[in-house]
Amino acid sequence: MTLTNSSGTSFVNADTKLVAGEVQLSGSNGGYQPPYNPSQGMVRGGTESNTGPGRALGDYYIYSLPERTTIAQNQTKQVSFLDANGVSARKVFEWNAAELVTATQPSHAETAVDFANSSGGGLGSGLPAGVVRIYERDPAGAPKFVGETQIGHTPQGSELSLKFGDAFDVTVQPTLTAETRVSNTRTRYAMSYLIRNAKAESVTVEVRQSGYFGRNTKVISESLPSRSIDAYTLGWSVPVPANGQTTLTSVVETGW
Repeated sequence: MTLTNSSGTSFVNADTKLVAGEVQLSGSNGGYQPPYNPSQGMVRGGTESNTGPGRALGDYYIYSLPERTTIAQNQTKQVSFLDANGVSARKVFEWNAAELVTATQPSHAETAVDFANSSGGGLGSGLPAGVVRIYERDPAGAPKFVGETQIGHTPQGSELSLKFGDAFDVTVQPTLTAETRVSNTRTRYAMSYLIRNAKAESVTVEVRQSGYFGRNTKVISESLPSRSIDAYTLGWSVPVPANGQTTLTSVVETGW
C-alpha cells in the first residue's frame, strides 16, 4: 500500500487503517457527487463473507496494517498489508472481437492472470481498489515486472481476470467467410479464425466473439465446442501447437 502524507504534520508510530469501499462525499458546490466504483478485472462477483484481515464497518471494510508506521510530512512510502502464498492462479491468452468482420491484419492476444480470491483458492480476502503489479521469474529465477492493471473493490469469493499486456508471439486473424440472410430478422455468419503461436511451447487461446443477438442465437457447426459467455458472446478454448497454427471455424445463425 502506498501512503502519501500532505496533511502538514508528521505521524510517528501510527496505527494505520485502510478503508475499502467508496465513501460518498458531497461535491465542492454542495451538490450530490456519485461514488466511483470501478470493477476492472472482475469476472464474477463474490459470494463469500470476508474471512481475511478486513473487518466490516457498515458496507465497508477496514484493514489494519500489521505494524505501526511512521510517515513524515510530504513523504510517500510503501508498506505491506496483505501477504499470501500458494494462491492458485493460471496464465491465459485471450482474444476478443466485438464484431463479425474480416481483419486485414492479425492482432495480438492479450495476456491475463485468472484467479479467485476465495478461501479455497488460497487468498480468502476482500481486495481494496488499486493497482496490481505482476512479476514473472526469468530463467535465472529473478522476478521481472511484466505488467500492471487496476482493480475495483473486490469482495471475497470473486473471480478475476487481470489483463497485463499483449502476447508478443500469439496472434489471431478473423475472416468472415460468408454472410447469408436467412430471413428478414435472421442472418447466418460463417467465421474463420487463424490463431498463430510463435512460442516454443504450446498454448491455449481463449477466443471470444461478440456481436450475436441474445438467446435466439443458434450454432450450426463449429470445429471446436463453444460455450456461452453471455447473451451476446460465444467463447472457444483453442489449443495451438508450439511454432504452429490452428484454424477455428464456426457457422452461427443469429437474430430475432
